[in-house]
Amino acid sequence: MFCLRRGACRNVFVSSQNTKDVFFGRHKSHVAPTNTACSFGVCSGIVVIAISKCMKHTQLVKQTTIIFLLSFFLNAMWEVLHSKLYVHYKGGPITSLILLQTMFVDAGIISALFLLSHLIKQNAYVVVLLGGLVIAVLLEVWALNTNRWAYTTVMPLIPIVHTGLTPTIQLMLTGCVALGFSKRLL
Repeated sequence: MFCLRRGACRNVFVSSQNTKDVFFGRHKSHVAPTNTACSFGVCSGIVVIAISKCMKHTQLVKQTTIIFLLSFFLNAMWEVLHSKLYVHYKGGPITSLILLQTMFVDAGIISALFLLSHLIKQNAYVVVLLGGLVIAVLLEVWALNTNRWAYTTVMPLIPIVHTGLTPTIQLMLTGCVALGFSKRLL
């Protein structure tokens, strides 16, 4: 995003005001389509293109993409396997669409933690382990307190925080495995 404000990518966006227009839904005809329903997808695509064109570190873009894809597939397996440990999601059944959504969110969190480690120049494994633990515990506590989901009686619980063991370690474990494989693939 830093390059958009400096104007280094004027071939992607005409001005920083146009960038703000796209992000806040005030579309210009030459920047994004007027269909508001697809604006989020268009904005996401534009951001990805702009970042990839502006970033000088193509290795970082490649590694982040690989981490996202690996995290997605690892979390796909994890979500399917441990979904049996949940009673419901928002009072209804846990569907394939809900599992797909959680796979994208988990992969996004892991990718964001990896980028954060690069930004703050800290060991990626440490950031993914600590960040994954904090995010998982906070998310589980919030979801359980708001009845977003509930565990079955066979879900192992962590005593102090009273969250499920498998969802608490999921981001840490799948994130570190994705980091390890991404380094081998590059």
